[in-house]
Amino acid sequence: MTRSMRSRFRDDIPPAPPEQKPPGAIGPALIGNAILAVAIVGFGLLAVSWVLNDISGEYQGMDPQLGVVQLTILRKPTGVKGQIAFARGASLPVSHGTFDNGRDLDLTFEPSRQMVDAGMPARKVTFSGTVENGVVKGTLEESGFAFRLTLFRNNIASLYRQIQSHLPWAG
Repeated sequence: MTRSMRSRFRDDIPPAPPEQKPPGAIGPALIGNAILAVAIVGFGLLAVSWVLNDISGEYQGMDPQLGVVQLTILRKPTGVKGQIAFARGASLPVSHGTFDNGRDLDLTFEPSRQMVDAGMPARKVTFSGTVENGVVKGTLEESGFAFRLTLFRNNIASLYRQIQSHLPWAG
């Protein structure tokens, strides 16, 4: 059996040992990666907490006399904005809104002056209730009639509203 000389010498040469880094070179990179991972997890937890604790969003419910009730809430630093739509009427914007104690919600809905000038009847609707765990419970009053409502949060639409409420150019 014949072998080439080249293969005979190659088999006898041991492989070169891998390059080793100095003992102190691995530590800073590992610490930097750990700090980055902790920062990403921390920001993620803050984002999830913000989404779960913000009341801005879309809430929907059903009442036998009013039909489908849709409430949109946008929490701003100066107060609460939004609108409500129920029965067959047009949606009414919030003219005055407060959110106190982290759960008490008081909203007054009235058509704007431009809507009244365009022919919409002037009316006033008030809502007083509480917000807990994505559920709004309260009383809707219009023209002397009171309706007890329970409205549930639409999570996908609420995420959009939360992002919208914190953009500076969104009304």
